[in-house]
Amino acid sequence: MRLIVPPGILADRMEVKGFSNRRLAKYAEVAPGTIDNLIRGDTRSVNKGRTAELICEALDAQLDLYFLPEISSNTSEENTVASRQRSRPENNRPRAGKLRTA
Repeated sequence: MRLIVPPGILADRMEVKGFSNRRLAKYAEVAPGTIDNLIRGDTRSVNKGRTAELICEALDAQLDLYFLPEISSNTSEENTVASRQRSRPENNRPRAGKLRTA
């Protein structure tokens, strides 16, 4: 999941809700450095969707206003290649010497 608000917005929300970096890290089940990096803008992503959910739950914030899912370029490329292969007529024909059974 990728943080889509400026890091300062996240820090302001933490202050309003009374969360320190360490307290939010404990609530979100991550290392304090993860929250530190988000607040400083050193990183914009968290590895698990559950982490983003817990951060937003703690801050009483709407998940889709703070984080968006990231789509891996490898995953989408692999899906595109697999889809193309399945849609080719030559991949749907029986191979010579092999019978298809229903």
